[in-house]
Amino acid sequence: QAQCEFPVYLQNDATSACGAELVFGKAGTARDFVYFYIGAFAGGGIVLNGHLFGGPTGNAGALGSMPVPGPDGKPTQLIDVASIAMLEKALNARGVEASHLWTSPEDWGEIGV
Repeated sequence: QAQCEFPVYLQNDATSACGAELVFGKAGTARDFVYFYIGAFAGGGIVLNGHLFGGPTGNAGALGSMPVPGPDGKPTQLIDVASIAMLEKALNARGVEASHLWTSPEDWGEIGV
């Protein structure tokens, strides 16, 4: 912070994306919302009363660790079932080459599943 004249804030990438949605996105007049990010990982952010909410540890929006039902019905974390990494793993298990998921999202229609 001593290097520049502006305040410096440290946030994880998904919380930062949530903040960008709040300021520049389509949140409109919504003062409370949850931002979900599903990509290379699963994460998110929380806005309450028009402000980013980090909670006591700054990770209130760390949605990747949220418990969800797994494929077998047993509880697992969202990150274990909803991410590009898990999609690639599942496709590779079916014999589908899926490494291009990381670099060419516009080509996902070519996967054929």
